[in-house]
Amino acid sequence: MSHFLFKQCFNYQSTNENFLICCGCYAEILIYDMRTLEIKYTLTPSNVNADWISTFFVFQKANAPDVIIAIGLLDSGCVKLWAFDPRTATSNTAIEGTSIGNNNSLVPVDLKEHESKEIRTQFGSMIVPCDECQRMMLIVHGQGWHIFDGIDFTELCS
Repeated sequence: MSHFLFKQCFNYQSTNENFLICCGCYAEILIYDMRTLEIKYTLTPSNVNADWISTFFVFQKANAPDVIIAIGLLDSGCVKLWAFDPRTATSNTAIEGTSIGNNNSLVPVDLKEHESKEIRTQFGSMIVPCDECQRMMLIVHGQGWHIFDGIDFTELCS
């Protein structure tokens, strides 16, 4: 397993695979295969000098159980959204299944975010989606809390 310092981890189970999804003192969200503990995917912000991911949450839609949806909040207050199906995910920056070095490890598939928006919360500590309505999410940070629309990230309440 790699030498990363994790701040937050989730176990995520799709139809056929189990993943450990982590963020920490770096700009990516790392997705590990639970069987091999190899990094299979990296969710990377598209800007080159991205801040660290403060917090993130992963969920799936009932009508698309194999699609992984991750919402991450950068330290600067930028929210990022990634959505992908692990069965068909490909990368522009890595060749899936290519071995590197002498340890026979695979290059992870690097995925850029689908959507990004600046919001007025910095150093978020928690993202909590609403169980009844996945369109609403609570973001808790050092100065308070905000409720956002989970689709377009407009602020609904603070």
